[in-house]
Amino acid sequence: MDEANKSGWTCPECGTAVDTSKMGFLAEVSCPQCGKEGRANTTLANFRLDNILGIGGMSVVMRAYDPTLGRPLAIKLLNETYRTQEDRIRKFEGECSLMAKVRHENVVSVYSAGWDKGQFYIAMELVDGENLELIIDRRKFLLPNQAVEIIRQVALGLQAAHEAGLLHRDVKPGNVIITKDNQAKVLDFGLSMESQEADGDTEEVIWATPFYVPPETLRREKEDVRSDIYALGMTLRNLLTGVDTMPEEFTSVSSLLALKEKFPRMRTAYPHLDPDLCDFVDHMSAFKPDDRPADYRDVLAELAEVQEHLAREGQRRATRLWLQEKKREIMILAGSALLGIILATTVVCSTTVREEQKYITAPNDRTSPEWQDAAKAESLIGASQWQSAASIYQKLAEKAQDPAVGARAGLMAAMFKVLQGASLQDADALLERASRHYAAAGKSSFSAPGGWQETQAAVELAKAQAPLDVGRLQDIRQPLLRVAAAAVAIARDMEAGFIPEAQALAKAASDEVEQGSGALAELVAPFKSYELQLAHDAVPKTRERVLNLLGSGMLDQAQGAMQVLSTLKLSPAEKAELQVQQELCKVAKAAFAAFRKHGEDPIKAMASPQLFHNAASHVEKDDASFANEMHCLALMLRGEYAKAFSLDPYKDNAESDKPFAVLMRHWRQQLGAK
Repeated sequence: MDEANKSGWTCPECGTAVDTSKMGFLAEVSCPQCGKEGRANTTLANFRLDNILGIGGMSVVMRAYDPTLGRPLAIKLLNETYRTQEDRIRKFEGECSLMAKVRHENVVSVYSAGWDKGQFYIAMELVDGENLELIIDRRKFLLPNQAVEIIRQVALGLQAAHEAGLLHRDVKPGNVIITKDNQAKVLDFGLSMESQEADGDTEEVIWATPFYVPPETLRREKEDVRSDIYALGMTLRNLLTGVDTMPEEFTSVSSLLALKEKFPRMRTAYPHLDPDLCDFVDHMSAFKPDDRPADYRDVLAELAEVQEHLAREGQRRATRLWLQEKKREIMILAGSALLGIILATTVVCSTTVREEQKYITAPNDRTSPEWQDAAKAESLIGASQWQSAASIYQKLAEKAQDPAVGARAGLMAAMFKVLQGASLQDADALLERASRHYAAAGKSSFSAPGGWQETQAAVELAKAQAPLDVGRLQDIRQPLLRVAAAAVAIARDMEAGFIPEAQALAKAASDEVEQGSGALAELVAPFKSYELQLAHDAVPKTRERVLNLLGSGMLDQAQGAMQVLSTLKLSPAEKAELQVQQELCKVAKAAFAAFRKHGEDPIKAMASPQLFHNAASHVEKDDASFANEMHCLALMLRGEYAKAFSLDPYKDNAESDKPFAVLMRHWRQQLGAK
């Protein structure tokens, strides 16, 4: 260990010693002599601290390195708020001793623990992976097979903990890490307790997440293994639906309990999901502990049945689609034989014609490996193996020689990108590949059979500028192409803030897959989840659009977006902000009129609040406060409310009866600003 690091930090540039005893770990420090910057307190016990991985409500986790064993690891410490509180330290030490009892591949391992520099620390396994909560935030939801497999692994880890006499008491996606090898690992036993001690939490504060916390915890009743099973069931519900909030607002423990008791059943709320899977989720998350599985053996037995059922259903659908594909091949071969007879009576001498014929027949060669791969991808959709299907489409979009296959694959891969929560940029890259496929094929391709022109139309529709009218989808006759184009167009409309158009497209696409057959019918689950996520994103996306339009000075368009926002389900705070924005719009219109009267361009001024301030000073030379008022107004329009209130020229005069002073006091009250 660096001796200088024990008592302080020594500047590597000039050798000046700096006292860092009162600084935290990895604190930024600057040399008072030469200004050289560095980090202080970078060692703990025999570990080298590298960087902070995360900060929670009670603890901080840092990436570290053990030079003795030559391996990276994670170091967990209480954060500054709690590291001097004796009761928290005891709980922290207890967590370490409890976690040390559990040795399982689905639980993050504890290596060691101890005291150093007045701090109790836990040295743990460093997992190379991603937090499950972040995965859901990015992808919106998981496919049923993926979600069930993750829950199976988490259940195995929790079972090992329970067999060691331990309850987790905070099961949720945020406490699960998924490794690069798709292994789930449970972590953060910070709220754990010995099973025999779980007679009700005596703390005044309930440390739990509302969506996942069991009813008995809220009632401060005895907790047992069924409490963790409840939270595990709610975790599976979140993985399948992307929803982790209560259906209504609550203001107390009793109102939260009431919401949990009438929580909608999965079959009712999500009819697109497999009924057996829905029943399994509801069984685990039943309101009464006696109505849940008794232990993890029961959970794992039920889960195995659900996995077997999903696999059986997938195989059944795959077989049905295989038979449909074979029937289609027979029809194609019969058609090809007839075409051969016709072509045999025609003498084709021109080299140019023969060359063009190659491109015309290539897209219809259903026996080629590329067409077989495309057929396999469609069969995988029918088996609900969407991830595998998406992977095949991705490869075909990148490498297909047959332009018809490449273009269709690009569109289908783009659809799966948006269904799985990827950015529009990723989807657009695939659409560009599709465009290049049909552009490179030349004019001869457009006379080819196999729906070539329709593929082109569907790709162009998916690339069209938002908003997209639902009626334009009807130009695409093939349902699968129509739905794929709709999926990308929905994402484009949402990103641009065209919420009604996006929801209309989502409804049309959902109806299409619900009434479809074959591969199309099996897209019900991801499309329904996609539709639910769109509804979930509608408010934040529309609020963002309103702010962007207001901040750009596009007041008429902003009023239209606010009208849309007013039809959505808003929280009281969001309703208050909307009312302020509507009033802001009226005031801004009057101010803009004054600007134009004096030859100033308010839209140009809106590019910067300071520019607005300067422009205002030229408009009303006889009223110096007008410039400050316009500066505040510009900040309000841009959503910088706190800054606007701090610069309010009347903030220290609560009795001012100037119109703008009255408005600012009113807006401050509406927004609950101090």
